[in-house]
Amino acid sequence: MPPKIKRVALSQRAFITFPVGKTLRMLKHSNICPRVSPRAAVAHAACLNYLIKDIFESIDDSMKQQEEGSEKNGLKRISTRWINLVLRKDPEFIPLLRNVHIKKSGVVPIVFKSKKQKALERAHQQQEQE
Repeated sequence: MPPKIKRVALSQRAFITFPVGKTLRMLKHSNICPRVSPRAAVAHAACLNYLIKDIFESIDDSMKQQEEGSEKNGLKRISTRWINLVLRKDPEFIPLLRNVHIKKSGVVPIVFKSKKQKALERAHQQQEQE
C-alpha cells in the first residue's frame, strides 16, 4: 500500500492568505461564467490579497500620522471611519470604489480652498492687531 499523500490547499501552495477554494466556488456559482479554471481562482485571490494588504498598509500609515485615537490601552483598532478616510483620499482607490458606501463610516471632510484662504487671512489680521 503506497503512503498517503497529504492534501495541500491551493492557497497554501500559492502562498496566499485568501482562500482560493472559496474564491473558485464563488466564481463558479456566479452567473458570469460556468467554467472557471483553478488558476483563475488563484489569480483572483492573489489580486484580492494584494488590494487588502495595500489598504491596510495605508490605514496603518495614516493612523501613525494622526496619533489621536489610534491607540487606546495598547490596542490598535481599525474602524470603518479609518477605512473610509483612506479609500477616499488615495488616488488609486478613488476610481475603483467611487460608488461604494461603507456603513457607519461618516463622510470625508471637505475644506474648500476659498474658505481655507479666508481663515488664513483672518488669522493674519488677528496677529497684526495683537
